[in-house]
Amino acid sequence: MDTKITLFRNNLFKYNLLISNIRIILLLLFILGQSCSSQIKITTDYNNKQIQIINKIQLEENDENIIKTITNFSISKNSELLLNDYYSGEIKVYHLYTGKLRFITEIPKEYIDSIALKVQPWFPDKPPVTTHFINNLKLRKEKKVADIKKSLSTFYGHSVYFNDTIVSMASIYYPLLIDTINGVHWASAPQVILLKNYSNKILSYNLLENQKEKQIFPDPNVFVYDQKNILFFVKTMKYIQPGSINKDSLYIICKYFTDGRFKEPLVVLPDEYVKSKLEYNFARPIMAMNKDNILFYTFPLSDKIYISNNQTHFNIKNFPDDNKFGFIKLYDQPQLIQKQENFKELFKTTILNINTLNNTDNIIIFWCSRLNKKINFFIQEYTLSGKLISQMEFNNTESEEIIYINYSKEIGKIVVFSKSEKGVFINLIDW
Repeated sequence: MDTKITLFRNNLFKYNLLISNIRIILLLLFILGQSCSSQIKITTDYNNKQIQIINKIQLEENDENIIKTITNFSISKNSELLLNDYYSGEIKVYHLYTGKLRFITEIPKEYIDSIALKVQPWFPDKPPVTTHFINNLKLRKEKKVADIKKSLSTFYGHSVYFNDTIVSMASIYYPLLIDTINGVHWASAPQVILLKNYSNKILSYNLLENQKEKQIFPDPNVFVYDQKNILFFVKTMKYIQPGSINKDSLYIICKYFTDGRFKEPLVVLPDEYVKSKLEYNFARPIMAMNKDNILFYTFPLSDKIYISNNQTHFNIKNFPDDNKFGFIKLYDQPQLIQKQENFKELFKTTILNINTLNNTDNIIIFWCSRLNKKINFFIQEYTLSGKLISQMEFNNTESEEIIYINYSKEIGKIVVFSKSEKGVFINLIDW
């Protein structure tokens, strides 16, 4: 097996593990509060909104369906609520206004084609493979095929509704590769999956292309869909060889055709991520697209919103300086980030989501910061020129904590997911 490919696969597995840790850290920002000596440049010329919950619905859970995390949601025209749970790898579909669970879907193991020492993805023109590693004598002796099937990690990374179809970016196979020198490691291949709503049936399946010449590889956890130009904007990563970093080639967002073919790179990592040696760590791009198909994006630790069509940006107002100082500290001491406990000391503010509002060009931003021994959540509305129009600030209560928040264009409301001893709730807020 080619050494570079093997190294990349090892690196990709570590990367996916790191993504899991990132999400844990981001969740900790919600529930861990510490004192903070942030200096905030206050902007006061805006409408200070008060939170008004207009509807609160509890989501159905049982022993077999427990909502652990929410990594994104989407609402259909038929008032169906789609939830992605990164850790379970499932798509859960609820009725929005009753909270009743309609169905849960996982990627069928039959769509995995795993052969020892080879990586062979499944394609629609051949039948699904139902046995795994059956040709490997060593594995046959050491493990039962059924046990190996259970160890294959498949997950829906990000999913959205388009009309009555669920479009999902998924890691459809994670075959174990057996290497007699390095032991067992993983490989992955992100896919684009189309699922028919109601029937829960896979309609089509496209493999996302690895751009090996540029060493650009797609990640299934983040994408947006450009309906006008029929393109996906996908999070990507580049295999970095030690000592050979060219910051102009460290692409983090690339364009893909809907059939999975690579189109072109679009966005490289911000300078602060490169200089601090964070690189792709904690760099999950947060993206949104407006009605004119203009892409807006930012990063969890950034203090800026970028506009892709004219390569401009604006600074987020009333944003603490902690992250800026955290990056500066890492410029001189990049080894600090090797310990997870240092992260919450270096970076106390996290951008959670961005979106674009209905019937306007304005942008809405969601972020949280640990200030004065509590966690403050902020919702802000901006014009394209970066003028702050409105702001709302609120906190966790003693009985409920916020686990996810974003704006829904389908219903024109802010959707806040909260969790208490009683369960998980959807809170709909007017804006």
